[in-house]
Amino acid sequence: MADARSAIHALAPAQCMWDPAVCSAFVNPEDMHLHLNTVHAVPTFGMSKVICRWRKNGGGTCGDTVQASSLKKHVTSQKHLDVSVSCYSCGHVYGRLDKLRDHLLGKVQTRRKRTNGEAGKQ
Repeated sequence: MADARSAIHALAPAQCMWDPAVCSAFVNPEDMHLHLNTVHAVPTFGMSKVICRWRKNGGGTCGDTVQASSLKKHVTSQKHLDVSVSCYSCGHVYGRLDKLRDHLLGKVQTRRKRTNGEAGKQ
């Protein structure tokens, strides 16, 4: 399991594009929500709504309305950081770190069993 966790944390830092005129910091994708909260005063926990101000390559901002607690997933998705990570075991590529984590920790299989009605079978 240590290999799985180290694979998740091995991504290169990404440049913050929340407000590039003010901040040009490079931040580990796993810590981006903490950076947004502490440096840019963006709420990243709770049920409040946040308008994403992430600057796109074309120059405009994202503008999506996201729940504060989901901002980390939103920013670290392929949409903004172009994060794609592959499973070191099977090679499947994921566009979000949390999806790779679920895969590596076996949570995907658990969900599949529940949706197929096999959760109660022993």
